[in-house]
Amino acid sequence: MMDVVAFAKAHVIPHLGSQVEQNVLKADCLKYIVTFRVQLPRAVLLESFPAIIALLDSPNTVVHTYAAHCIERIFTTKDISTGQFTLQPADIQPILEALLANLLKPRRLSGPDRENPDGVLEENEYTIKCIMRTLSYLQAHMLPYINVVVTGLLNRLAFAVKNPGNPRYDHYLFESLALCIGIACRAEPKAVELFETVIFQQIEVVLKENVDAFFPYAFQLMAQMLEYRVGEIPVFYLQLLDHLLNPALLEHEGCVPSVVRLLGTFFDVNPGQMTDRLIMVLGMFKRLILTKKFDHEGFNLLRPVIDKVPLERLREYLPEIFRLFFQRLSTSKTPKFVKNLVPFLFFFIVRHGPQVLIGVVDQVQTGIFGMLMEKVVLEEMGKLTRMSTRRLCFVGGTLLLTESPDLFGGRYDNWWAPLLEKLVKLNELPPEKEVAEDLHSFDLTADENNVSMPGLVATSQNQLIFAKKPERDVTADRGEPRQFLAQQLAKLSANQPGQVAQKCANLNPDVRNCVMLYCQAAGVNVV
Repeated sequence: MMDVVAFAKAHVIPHLGSQVEQNVLKADCLKYIVTFRVQLPRAVLLESFPAIIALLDSPNTVVHTYAAHCIERIFTTKDISTGQFTLQPADIQPILEALLANLLKPRRLSGPDRENPDGVLEENEYTIKCIMRTLSYLQAHMLPYINVVVTGLLNRLAFAVKNPGNPRYDHYLFESLALCIGIACRAEPKAVELFETVIFQQIEVVLKENVDAFFPYAFQLMAQMLEYRVGEIPVFYLQLLDHLLNPALLEHEGCVPSVVRLLGTFFDVNPGQMTDRLIMVLGMFKRLILTKKFDHEGFNLLRPVIDKVPLERLREYLPEIFRLFFQRLSTSKTPKFVKNLVPFLFFFIVRHGPQVLIGVVDQVQTGIFGMLMEKVVLEEMGKLTRMSTRRLCFVGGTLLLTESPDLFGGRYDNWWAPLLEKLVKLNELPPEKEVAEDLHSFDLTADENNVSMPGLVATSQNQLIFAKKPERDVTADRGEPRQFLAQQLAKLSANQPGQVAQKCANLNPDVRNCVMLYCQAAGVNVV
């Protein structure tokens, strides 16, 4: 069997650094590094790196493409024994300036013409993907070079806006910009003002020239930048609201998630500036929630509204919102709709309390909350798999169980014990194995062995992985769920002496034992 390492040292690396122009041989040597990169030790990869960087500047398209692909693949390579990246950012630091200079160097495929006075720019998806991977790999180590990188990316974007072409190239280009925004603004949030200055110029061109293929990317970058804003939303964002709220925009299906994301960010940052457009936003919600394809986006749009807009401002619209829910349940109920509805109900409880929810639901039809509990909520609770969703439903369910006079001793008292049993079973379900999102390994394609990359792929709606909205746990202040349930039961018991203990005595023995263990662990008593 061939010694892979010895062959690389004796033949591959010398040929990579050779001054003789043997393009086919150099391309084969680069492919060798890509193929056997996992088997090659750190020292060999480091030894080969300067020559590979130099080949990024090769005038031969095959060679510089393979060089970019080789570096990009090395930046995803992990040591089999440790699971850590084979090369560390400190290894790249001494040669980073040369790497960026060759990656960002513009290549012209032809001379100037009427359409392109500076010539036609090479849109090499492997080069732009290597830029993206370098940013993702080095993160904060890229801060000294962010201005240079952003300038190079914006030059490419200016050309791409006039000449939309390779979708994968375009996607990696926007991912690279999203990475630059994230890296710089996490270090200094005020840096967002600089990004807004330069990126909004291109966004305006995209919208004015109706480059609809770039709409989803533009809206996501706007949302990402807006998230770093505090206080008043600048006028140049607000001026785009009429465009975003145009119903015709929803006809572009690829735009729907990004429009929802951006509108939600407006509410997250400053809901007071959105109240005069609340009716239009709810009109968009109605259109989305009544479609099977995008009903989940309807919930995504409604959640920040419920989260941020004061209840008194919302109250007049809530009955109509819930009528739409029941319309879907009665005419076009789907597993996907129910899967989104139940967590939303518990989210509503966490934000505004169980009595508000029950009151609004019963405004739709007297007594219908009981049907909702029996036919929807309790049935779906046993099917929840995602841990963050389980936690939300457990905390919201605990509040419903312990803070609603209607459910404890009231008209819906018969659902108290079934809800408690569902909560205990939900908590005792074994945790689902959730694969952690490996953002750095994000790819639009399979690897060189035709194996899909782990972690993430782009959706059909052109989701920018590196501009994703950070998740916020609205139950974070409630502590450990089992302890929270025990404390809430003890508080209810203190207000209703003897009644909680009597109800618990009639529970399934396994459920009763679990409740007792929760209370013991929390140091509380139910009497």
